[in-house]
Amino acid sequence: MGRRSHYAPGTPCAVDLVTPDVATAKDFYRRVFGWESEDLDHGYTVFRHDGGTVAGAYPLTQEMAQAGTGPAWRTYVAVADLDASAARVAELGGALEDEPFAVPGAGRGVAFTDPGGAELSLWQADGFVGAEVVNEVGAWAWNDLQTPDPPAAVPFYEALFGWEIREVPGSGGAYWSVGLDGRPLGGVMQAPPATPRPSWNVYFGVMSCGATLEHVDVAGGERVAGPLDVPAGRFAVAMDPLAATFSLVEGRFDD
Repeated sequence: MGRRSHYAPGTPCAVDLVTPDVATAKDFYRRVFGWESEDLDHGYTVFRHDGGTVAGAYPLTQEMAQAGTGPAWRTYVAVADLDASAARVAELGGALEDEPFAVPGAGRGVAFTDPGGAELSLWQADGFVGAEVVNEVGAWAWNDLQTPDPPAAVPFYEALFGWEIREVPGSGGAYWSVGLDGRPLGGVMQAPPATPRPSWNVYFGVMSCGATLEHVDVAGGERVAGPLDVPAGRFAVAMDPLAATFSLVEGRFDD
């Protein structure tokens, strides 16, 4: 069971859903993963599983939509100094999406895009370190960057977070592993030709991709791809009723 009370700088630490209809999203993910939810101040909703926080959600506003933001799962990476890391993003050719925001009693964050246009967020904790339950059935378990040019993305993330990114032997350049201090964190994947833009993909652990996709169907979501077998296990891609895409993974989870 992956219980977390601390995330070292450079480690993905949380995932949030931005959605135009939080109420519909709460019902969907309850039916698919069994998540409980609690609405907090400032329009933020916490998802819980097995007694711990697994994810969050907040409304997609009209202003965000007009700026080009759509329904999506977003990933946060822990940093020790938000301002220094945000400045480093710009130095390396990325771009901040907005000014840093602060959540009293929780921390500070800012969203950015890498030089290829993939969105990610920085998080400096001050009370809320991130997801409490990870890497198990019903919880967030993996991330990978889908991009048409994996080698071009590598230097940015190595310089920003100190990640160790290596091509997986035998993948033919289609998949690269991401690690930090010898610990696996995620991957970089050759995006399929029809992918509209580079993006970070969020995976949730399941006992069975096939069975979970049936729950997705009943709850009003859509199947996008799979189930597909890979060396690490099995995965599938789905979309919730508000058009946010996410992935499922079954197999062995890291502690």
